Amino acid sequence: MDCKSIYSGSIPEHAYFFLNKSPSGGIGRHKGLKIPRLNKIMRVRIPPWVFIINNNMSILKILFYPNKILREKSKIVKKYDNILKKNILNMFDTMYKNNGIGLSAIQVNINKSIIIIDILKEKNSKLIFINPKIINKKGYIKSKESCLSIPNKNIIIKRYKYINIKANNILGKKIIFKCKNLLSICIQHEIDHINGKLIIDYNK
Repeated sequence: MDCKSIYSGSIPEHAYFFLNKSPSGGIGRHKGLKIPRLNKIMRVRIPPWVFIINNNMSILKILFYPNKILREKSKIVKKYDNILKKNILNMFDTMYKNNGIGLSAIQVNINKSIIIIDILKEKNSKLIFINPKIINKKGYIKSKESCLSIPNKNIIIKRYKYINIKANNILGKKIIFKCKNLLSICIQHEIDHINGKLIIDYNK
């Protein structure tokens, strides 16, 4: 998803996994996140896979409509290994490079049910949802949306204002995530990609 808006709210710690450097130079996990500022940074033990993939980032090629791959339904992720983690980190690099706030794996030719989100200008609130599914929804909100896979196209779309989703995080842990407003819109946009649906379909 391509958007410049900023969401105001809070994000549960269990929903994200950071690889940002702490002030002392180590790899840290940010806890106590209150948008738009981080109230606390806590050093944690560095996962072994960081050394394998942290220095091998790459920008992936984004698929553009009418590429038929964008219409494919994404496959369920069953294996949580270093390849998965490397793909996710590459997805973040690709999203940031293209000024996006959300990206689905299928948009970079990875047929897996993975979406990533970061709606902050500071680019420091990485959200990862694997095999996401909306389990509750209410209210409505309209907004103008654009998409990295369909450049220069803006469409006003009506979506649910509040949603609850269930998913797995990057370590395979099951999570329940509640959100609203921009974050809800962004997640619904990326879940559409998982199901082979694009913003232009709302114009029909």
